Amino acid sequence: MYDPQARQKRNRSELRSLVLFIGTLLLVFVIFVQPVRFDLSVSNSQCQQLNKLWRDKYQTEFEYSKAWNRAEFECPSIVSGLVGALNFLENLDIQQSAKPEQGGDFYRRLKRQSPLLDHDLLFSHAGNTVFETRQITLNNIVLADNNPVQIAGILMHEMRHLEEGINTHVPCQREPEKSCDAVLLDGPEQGGAYNFNIYFLHLVRHYSNASELHRKLARREMQTIFDVRFNQMSEAAPAFYQLEVPQWMSAAQ
Repeated sequence: MYDPQARQKRNRSELRSLVLFIGTLLLVFVIFVQPVRFDLSVSNSQCQQLNKLWRDKYQTEFEYSKAWNRAEFECPSIVSGLVGALNFLENLDIQQSAKPEQGGDFYRRLKRQSPLLDHDLLFSHAGNTVFETRQITLNNIVLADNNPVQIAGILMHEMRHLEEGINTHVPCQREPEKSCDAVLLDGPEQGGAYNFNIYFLHLVRHYSNASELHRKLARREMQTIFDVRFNQMSEAAPAFYQLEVPQWMSAAQ
């Protein structure tokens, strides 16, 4: 005999089970799958300070293309992204024992290269260097994200290109359409631009006055570069840099 009340109870029970299942999946996604998001917000007082630095200091210490807005800016914005990164570099203090012979003052090192700073909507690169004009172009999308460590890392990458005078990248073995450094050197400060990224971010993580947030951001940037931007590296590299073993290296083992 058909019992409508029993049927309704079964429907409600099935619905509760479905909701519980979906909730469990969402919880698993948030905890284990969704990338860690960091608070990169800028307070009003911090934004005012960045505007003052832009007006009184950074506009005079570097050359800029006409693409930049030299007036007061809001936060976050393309300009605040650059100014935040320059301020991060300027305030970064690397322990003397960790500094190479070339000097660990990365802000001063960038100034010595006298780059012409530009920004544009780059679809395939976070940054780009034109050697003839010493122009460094930064990606608008990256700048707007206002991650000072990421933007500082791009500046260091392009600065290293200017120091070398040529593009020493090679095609990635696993994705030839992308650019890699041939090998992660034991002395990465002596290598190409991705080697220099690893060197710079390693110092930020372990030998600087960077905040805990900035150290976590530096590790995330390191892991991204570590995973896809080297054709070869030693088996000891992941443990030395305290990073996860790249998938391509695990497959080869």
